This record gives sequence, C-alpha cells and structure tokens, in this order.
Amino acid sequence: MSLLVALLFLTQPVEPPAPEALDVFRSREEDLTKLAGQLGRLHRLHQVCPSSGSSTIFRDRMKDIIDGERPRRETREAMIATFNQGYRDMTKVHFACSSRAEADFQKQAMIALGLSDRLAADLPLH
Repeated sequence: MSLLVALLFLTQPVEPPAPEALDVFRSREEDLTKLAGQLGRLHRLHQVCPSSGSSTIFRDRMKDIIDGERPRRETREAMIATFNQGYRDMTKVHFACSSRAEADFQKQAMIALGLSDRLAADLPLH
C-alpha cells in the first residue's frame, strides 16, 4: 500500500517553486533602476523634440516614483545616477530634433513601458 501511495505521489505534476522573496525584491530594484535610466533618456529627448506637456514631465515622473516607492538609500542613489547617465547618454547623441531623435524617443518610451508594466504586475509570490 505504501508503494502505491509513493507511486501516486511521484506521478503528480510538480509545481515549480515560487521565486524567493529576496530574488523578487532584487529584480524589482533592478527594474526601478533601469526605468530611471529610460526616464533620463526620455527627459533629454523630450527637451530636444518637445511635444505637448511639461518640459519636465519625465524628471517629475522620476521624482514621483522615488517618492512613491521609497526605495532603500542605495537603490535611490542608483536610480538617480542611472537617470543622470541616461540623460547624458542622449545629450552626447542628440543636439537637435531630428527623425532619429524622434525614433529614439519612441524606442526608449517602449522600453520604459515594458519596465513599467513589469513593475505594475502582481508579485509572483505564493
């Protein structure tokens, strides 16, 4: 009988383990930092090719994220540094509005949207 129970147990589908909370936390911090870099790039590109809305919309969003998330000091500093680096990266490439700058804006916006969607999704903890 115990052999039968063991065989039944072994034939049941095994559910993969839930991600460890620390791994989820670190992944979220990485996504927040990546998003900060995207916002820095978008901030510069929006300055070069202004559209409707505030000229500081992406910097303001960055501040809103930091205020809302209240990340650890190290993460906050990394987010700010990455935002600034993203801004500087685009400053080196785009001096005036062009079709390339507009295309880069669209590309960076799509990356930021993907990161935002991932951050807004339910945490995969069980």
